[in-house]
Amino acid sequence: MDTREVASSITPRWKIRIGSPVDCVDGRAGTVERVLLDPMTHRATHVVVRQGIIFEHDLIVPLDWAVKIGSEGIVLGVDTQQLARLPEYRPDDELKMDVVEALWNDDLLRRVDLPFVRVTVQDGVVTLEGNVVTGIHRRRAEEIVRKVPGVLDVQNHLIGDEELEIAVAQALGRDERTRRQLVRVRAVQGIVRLTGEVTAAAEEIAARVPGVRGVVVGAATGESN
Repeated sequence: MDTREVASSITPRWKIRIGSPVDCVDGRAGTVERVLLDPMTHRATHVVVRQGIIFEHDLIVPLDWAVKIGSEGIVLGVDTQQLARLPEYRPDDELKMDVVEALWNDDLLRRVDLPFVRVTVQDGVVTLEGNVVTGIHRRRAEEIVRKVPGVLDVQNHLIGDEELEIAVAQALGRDERTRRQLVRVRAVQGIVRLTGEVTAAAEEIAARVPGVRGVVVGAATGESN
């Protein structure tokens, strides 16, 4: 039988068994179908509770609601009515499709940023990576994703172009090879353009900054160097 260890402040470390009973204060809630882990800490945060026999459905239950976790199952400190108000569990692949659709339905993000955004989902936690034009767009994307039913949390690693420009300029300023050079930095959706006193060292340093998709040297057509 499948098991996953859960580190909890409620009890010592227990192995939660798939199929274990889950009880509310007023009766049986269902059985454990799945244990969801935080992708960063690998600590159990939720259990998926399966309800029903003929018409089955799964609910996402926070482990914070548990008053007892043991070999005989899980006891929740809530009643069945409170449990019924929880969101239904969605498999990660289905949830990812819903997240991508929600982002696509936003006219601004679809037109400007989506080709440079990567979405991954693990145990209901959505991770956003890639480049957007501004920090405002980064926050906008997170707000949209958090509203998607079934999303438990969002790890937002998107980086706005103005944030990337600052990060590259700071990296150039810290390095002895480029500290005294006058280098102008411009980023457009992760592509960094360097102008001014640009050396091979400056290109190398800029390329190593997290979030940089590429480095171009020299002014674009129509721009003054």
